[in-house]
Amino acid sequence: MPTTSCRHARRCGRASKPGQGRQALHHCPVQAVLFTSLLLAALPARAEPEPIPADSRAVRLLFTRLSDEGLYGDRLRRGCALFFPAASTQAGWLEISVHEKHDSHCGGDPQTAPALDHFRLHPDTGLILWLDVVSGDFVSFESICRVRHCAKSRPPEPFIQ
Repeated sequence: MPTTSCRHARRCGRASKPGQGRQALHHCPVQAVLFTSLLLAALPARAEPEPIPADSRAVRLLFTRLSDEGLYGDRLRRGCALFFPAASTQAGWLEISVHEKHDSHCGGDPQTAPALDHFRLHPDTGLILWLDVVSGDFVSFESICRVRHCAKSRPPEPFIQ
């Protein structure tokens, strides 16, 4: 079958068979990359979620419990933790992920905010569940203390003079 030039193939300097206009882009890698780049640039950027305000009831509840247990060292006290909302799959529950805050005060790369833990809170009862990443299940908050050795469950440090 004789080949003819199609609109796309002419740009690349190649000929293609009639009816292969879509396939011609495969023969034009530069144009395909440029087209894809322009298409992606036109799409709206995905907005990063905003941290939950520190004065929200859910954050105060979780912050107090984490502080009482001594989790995350002094990150909480110094304001070096962020609380982000997460989509909850359970009706009536709020999901919050706790992330490290990176800036000049807290240290770390400001372009990153690694997740520390994920929690599920029931605002009416105050019940807090922790995501055990090993099992993939939300379990009682006390389970985090078995893994991380919360301050309340830690034996006192020996006094050395």
